[in-house]
Amino acid sequence: MRKLTLCVRTLVSVAIRIPGWGYKVHGHDVEVEACFSSVERIDIETLRSLLTAIASQFDHKPLWETIGEGALIEDMLSEICKALRERAPSAVRLEQVEAKFPGARIIADCA
Repeated sequence: MRKLTLCVRTLVSVAIRIPGWGYKVHGHDVEVEACFSSVERIDIETLRSLLTAIASQFDHKPLWETIGEGALIEDMLSEICKALRERAPSAVRLEQVEAKFPGARIIADCA
């Protein structure tokens, strides 16, 4: 079988505050997408459920409370990469995690 790329998505709402940048409290609805590669057939719903479970720890919460003061969406992606690498089935390789919000996207290389 050829190498497959499997991407799954979930939606989270997060708040950040960075007074130095002029953001007292700033919120975003963020579509988080994780892409995996595999040469085996994998149940994509298993991957989606895993991403949703991991990302839910950030949903409707301020990032300064879940990650730490000054945390940004980039930091959330780093935490999601780490958790997915630890918990993903051994048959897949996590490639990247992406955050999409109106007018922008951030891509974290997790490989």
